[in-house]
Amino acid sequence: MFVVFVAYGLLMLVGSMALRRSRLRAAWPLAALNGLALLGVAVTPIHHSGWLDARHGNAALLSYFTIAALPVFGATGLAAGRRWAVIASVVVGAASLASLAMAYGNDYVGWFQRTGAGLSNVWTLAVAVVLFTGRLATPAATEPGEAPDP
Repeated sequence: MFVVFVAYGLLMLVGSMALRRSRLRAAWPLAALNGLALLGVAVTPIHHSGWLDARHGNAALLSYFTIAALPVFGATGLAAGRRWAVIASVVVGAASLASLAMAYGNDYVGWFQRTGAGLSNVWTLAVAVVLFTGRLATPAATEPGEAPDP
C-alpha cells in the first residue's frame, strides 16, 4: 500500500498542475492537497503507535474529503455547453461524500471508503483522459459550435 499511496499522491500532484492550466482550475488546489494527504497516509502507517495512528487518520480523512470534493469543484469548469457533465460531476461528488460519511459507525467501513473514493477516482481518471487529449487543456479551447470563453 505504501508504494500505491506514494505513486498516487505524486500523480495527483502532477495532475493538479494540469488542472491549474485547464478549465477545471478551481479544482487544482484540492487535487494538490489530496496528493499531499495521500503521501501523509503513506508515511504514517497504522498500528505502530497511538501518535502515528492519529496522524494516519487525519491524513486519510483529508484525503477522503478532498477526493470527494474534487468533482464538485471541477464541475464549474465544465459549464461551457456541457450541462450533463456539470450534473454528473456534482452527483459523483455528492455520492462520494455520502458514501465516505457512511463509512463511520458501522461494520462496512472499508466498503464505503472504497466506494466513495472509487467514485471520485473514476471521475479523476476520466478528467485525466480528457485533459491528455487536449479537450480541456486551456481556458480558451472551444468545441465546434461553442463560443470561446471570455
